[in-house]
Order: sequence, then structure tokens, then C-alpha cells
Amino acid sequence: MNRLPPSAQRRAADRLIPAPRRSVSLRVLFGIADGAFGPSPMRVGVPIRIESGPPTRVWVVDDDPIVALYLGELLHEHGFAVTTFADPQAALHAYEADPRRVDVVVTDQRMPKLSGDVLASAMLRLRPQVRVILCTGYCDVIDERGALAIGVQHFFRKPFDAQALLRAVRGCDGH
Repeated sequence: MNRLPPSAQRRAADRLIPAPRRSVSLRVLFGIADGAFGPSPMRVGVPIRIESGPPTRVWVVDDDPIVALYLGELLHEHGFAVTTFADPQAALHAYEADPRRVDVVVTDQRMPKLSGDVLASAMLRLRPQVRVILCTGYCDVIDERGALAIGVQHFFRKPFDAQALLRAVRGCDGH
């Protein structure tokens, strides 16, 4: 802004919106000729809410590196702070060290050493507020009713709809 004339600096400074640390808020104004691109689906003068503050911290626990990579990238591309674990025991040890480091856990059910339902139960005992999403390709050990009974918020059978998972992670699916 230093290269602008003082009057332009004042006008530009009026457009900046203070934001919490570690986030950015912008106010962008576009001038488009009325009707240049057909009727506008947006109403002029209606504010658009943009999330601010720290991103939701999501842990993905899956022993399949391809699934973990896919879920990690999907969630990261949608604004979540993602940590992936290929070893459920490592995830549990990290959680035991500081249960408040995570907001949502997305875990597979069938994994060596520690199954997803056992991992979820241990995490929920330490911090009942953590949201846990259990995903499985097999339903012989636990089904949706059993998962919900131990405190899991969402149960997905693989393959699942990515948009449904994103809604569950955001917590805006009505649950």
C-alpha cells in the first residue's frame, strides 16, 4: 500500500477487515455491468460468510497408504488441517499425549494391532467431545448400530460418497 497516493491508501485501508491471528479475511468488490452475464444468482449487498479462525484438525487413521493419502488430500483440499497415521497404535499414543490436538478422527475399522472400534472407544474415554467417524469395507465385526453405541458419530461403508464424508467432518449433516 505504500506506493499508493494517500487518498487511495485511506480507501484501501477502509476495505481491510481485522481478523484473528493465523487467518485472513478479505473483502473483494467486483464491478460488473448489470446483466452482462445474464441474471445474477447472488443478491447485491448480501454478505457472504467465510469461515475464519483455525481450521478443523482431522486425523485420518488407515493402514492402507492409498486410502490414507486419498482421504488426507480430500480433507486438506477442503480446508482441514490433516494428520495421517498408518499405525492405529501410533495414533492412540499421540492422542493420549494430548487429546485436544484433534477435533475429528476418521478411522478405518480393520487394521492390524488395533481395530477402529477399539481405537474409537479409547479416544472417546479420554475425551468424549472428539468426533469419530468409522469407515469399513466389512461389516462382520461391527455395524452402524454397534458403532453408534460406543459413541462413534458416523459410520460409513466403503466405498462411500466423499461429499457425505465432508459433511460429516464439518458437522453439518444434521447430526
